[in-house]
Amino acid sequence: MCQAEGPRPEEAPKTLTKAMDVALSAGLTALKLTSLIDPRPEGPTRGALLRVVGSIAWAAALSGASQLAEQCARRAAASPDLGPRVWSDLTRLLLALQSAPPAVPSPGSSWGGGVACCPEGLQARLAVLEGVEEAAAAFVKLQDVDGVHYCAKLAWNAGLPLLQPQHRGLLRRCFAGVAKALESMASPLARLRACLHLELARAEAGADSFAKLARAEAGADSFAKAAKEASLALALNYPPSAEAAALWGYERPLDRFLQPLARAARLRGAGLGGSSSDEVAGPQERSLAGPDDDAAVLLERAKESKMEAVRKDYLQK
Repeated sequence: MCQAEGPRPEEAPKTLTKAMDVALSAGLTALKLTSLIDPRPEGPTRGALLRVVGSIAWAAALSGASQLAEQCARRAAASPDLGPRVWSDLTRLLLALQSAPPAVPSPGSSWGGGVACCPEGLQARLAVLEGVEEAAAAFVKLQDVDGVHYCAKLAWNAGLPLLQPQHRGLLRRCFAGVAKALESMASPLARLRACLHLELARAEAGADSFAKLARAEAGADSFAKAAKEASLALALNYPPSAEAAALWGYERPLDRFLQPLARAARLRGAGLGGSSSDEVAGPQERSLAGPDDDAAVLLERAKESKMEAVRKDYLQK
């Protein structure tokens, strides 16, 4: 999920491939295994165990057997039930990601795991992310925890090269959807959830800087959202790292990003929120964590004010 120095691709566990491994060790081919549960693969779906066919499609895609994966996904897509159809959709999304133009190293940049996408790769990944968002919602409806987990991991892998200042906003909708799906299922993947909330917080905090929003209220709202996302990430419990504590002084690797971001978003939001920037500050200003925070809030309000007298009043404080 995330290394101490930044994000890395999420590795998919191989639990779904165990049944295929057992079958292969017994001398059965994957196609023969499929025929046992779907006797008439080209005929009616009645009597076929298409939920299992959908699982085999996904396992085959994870294992690199793209031809078998597509064959099983096509069959599962004909199911009258939602479950096999969603697994079929998820399999095809994984196949689409595997066939997308690969991300290439980006020398001198730590953003996006040090890699970047060409325009064709960018569009392919955005299409995958859009499909994953829909699949995650369907798995929540089905109460399928495994499906939600795989959606979150696929979303992270697809979005990893897009974790760039200019592209991060494109990930907000999908990342927010899968983060909400994980929360609704009380997922134990706490570190992956923290990674998603971290990137959402970064997206919210950076939105106003790039868009140069004119209204202070809109800016305050955006930074309030960033602070909320950072708080959600900080509240998640995942194992600490002795290496991270030694290097950066934070027991959990992501906290070195989250804690400063949460504080900055809170201060920036307080600086933009509350009273209007062109109102003379009253004697009672909202107190945060201490004098340094109060000073930062007043400085932000001075920057946003359009009236020289008000700016002087804030700076004198």
